Amino acid sequence: MPRIWKSGLDRPVWSWALYDWASSAFATTVMAGFFPVFFKTYWSRGADVSVSTLRLGVAVSAASLTVAVLAPVLGAIADGSAARRAFLLWFAGIGIIATAGLFFVPGGAWLAAAAVYVVAIVGFSGANTFYDSLLITQFVGFPASLLFGKLGERAGARTGILIGIAVYAAVTVWGYRMHSVWEFYVLAGTVGLVQGGVQSLSRSYYARLIPRDRPAQFFGFYNMLGRFAAVL
Repeated sequence: MPRIWKSGLDRPVWSWALYDWASSAFATTVMAGFFPVFFKTYWSRGADVSVSTLRLGVAVSAASLTVAVLAPVLGAIADGSAARRAFLLWFAGIGIIATAGLFFVPGGAWLAAAAVYVVAIVGFSGANTFYDSLLITQFVGFPASLLFGKLGERAGARTGILIGIAVYAAVTVWGYRMHSVWEFYVLAGTVGLVQGGVQSLSRSYYARLIPRDRPAQFFGFYNMLGRFAAVL
């Protein structure tokens, strides 16, 4: 047996941890970093700043609204189907292919970039709906999510979530007062680490509160509310 499986975490936990790590990487690099910058400077090049900002807002809102509409439907499908893992792989594949497809969108083609981005977000969010339904009461994430998982086991998921929120609040105050470049990188790293832990614990805590026979449907609504916040 490989040594990695003897470290106290079994193979399924490591598998979900690595998936959560990759999922968080998409959220922090493509959604938060890569796409907004390239959309305004490359796919909307030549456009006025206010126009490119409007286009970006429309693209993000369209993606979020699409997911908000689909999330409850996907949740109901997941609860009524035994093929949750197949749906997870299918939607993840859509997200991966669409993300790779952004490479082939030429400069200035903002409408095509927005359309491909919407498909990528639908794939990403759809996969997360089925991922959440397969993840009931497990603490996952990599690397900081594993630490938060241990914290949740010892102190409780609610306490771990509150600690993560407190770190977020401190980072917000720090961001307002920072003056150096190195502070920005440390701040970004801190947010990235805390985000994975809070995300994992919040989903685990939420999973304890919902009916066990309808997890995907409730996680669909969970994701829907998050997407409506993005639209606003």
